[in-house]
Amino acid sequence: MLVNKATVNQNLDVGSERTEKYLAVLATVRDVNAAMMGRIEDISSLEEAVDLVYAKAMTVCDMAGVDMEITASQKIRGEKPPWKTRLQGKVVSKMKKVGVLHN
Repeated sequence: MLVNKATVNQNLDVGSERTEKYLAVLATVRDVNAAMMGRIEDISSLEEAVDLVYAKAMTVCDMAGVDMEITASQKIRGEKPPWKTRLQGKVVSKMKKVGVLHN
């Protein structure tokens, strides 16, 4: 879903700190997407695609000051964070759809 400034202005308080932070994060996402666009052509596997999306998400979170640490219990059990599992599931689903359309 693409969000533009006009849509944000309709849904959030213009000039509020929350809106400004939201717009700053959107600008960061755009910048990171532009910087990593050339890497898309180098992807040859689903794992590489997931890793690229993960790297983009971590970069945006880091730049926005969002803490995305894995909990100690996840480290002990060797589990992936739930958001990474959901993301991988979404990528697999999209790849299946592309495969059906391509064949």
